[in-house]
Amino acid sequence: MWSVLFILCVFVTVLLHELGHALAAKNYHINTKDITLLPIGGLSRLERIPEKPSEELIVALAGPFVNITLALITALFIRIPDNAEELSLHYQEALMAVIFYLISL
Repeated sequence: MWSVLFILCVFVTVLLHELGHALAAKNYHINTKDITLLPIGGLSRLERIPEKPSEELIVALAGPFVNITLALITALFIRIPDNAEELSLHYQEALMAVIFYLISL
């Protein structure tokens, strides 16, 4: 169940990243032919490259900007330990969870 949820989250993140590129290009009247999602990432195929370097930069940075936004939203749901002892326990629990997950595969 967790594996399916993890893979789904990765694909949604990649899709949103590529939509960031596509929407930035749309702002400059450049249509997106299609968006291809692969296990290693994605690809937004644009009809053409923006004419001005500044527009191309904005289109290129739009995807990473989406990732940063998603990371900040995710950070709102992460609990930060109050002290060093609690932090140590947190890492131990996380390590045990990862080991258990890897064994259960």
